[in-house]
Amino acid sequence: RLVNLVEQITNPALQTFIAQVLLQPSVTVCYLRNPASQSHHHAFLGGLLRHSVEVAELALTKVNTSKEADIVITVALLHDIGKVKTLSDNLRLTSTGYLIEHDDLTLEICSDALSSLQTHDFETANILRHCWTCASPNARYGYKPKYNVARIVQESDQLSSRIPHSI
Repeated sequence: RLVNLVEQITNPALQTFIAQVLLQPSVTVCYLRNPASQSHHHAFLGGLLRHSVEVAELALTKVNTSKEADIVITVALLHDIGKVKTLSDNLRLTSTGYLIEHDDLTLEICSDALSSLQTHDFETANILRHCWTCASPNARYGYKPKYNVARIVQESDQLSSRIPHSI
């Protein structure tokens, strides 16, 4: 399902971007193996991957253009990428996870790929940054989402988090 989603992206720069992020040695195995949470949703081996794919698939049903679809897939697949550094495969916080929220690590993990993307498509790089850092509903701080794709991914994330799963 992950490969199918990435293959649906029509923008080659975004396909490359996802590959650059996910193929980092410190990211790949953790993205495929780690849970999405300690005890709330997708709290099982492979939960992070399953949740990320689910969010992307849910979000895709709400977009109208191929450009929106490309961005939604990218944002959704990587929206919880910080969890590769904050959660371990045994459902425990890592030493980093005790100190830093996973959301605060997204841009760090994506930084090299974002720098490369920005040389080809500055606007899309900034849309990705905005989508990953804008305030979610009821958040006290942060910019309000300025793009529909940000709202779509946030809503799809919440929906996926409420779907009951069996391992």
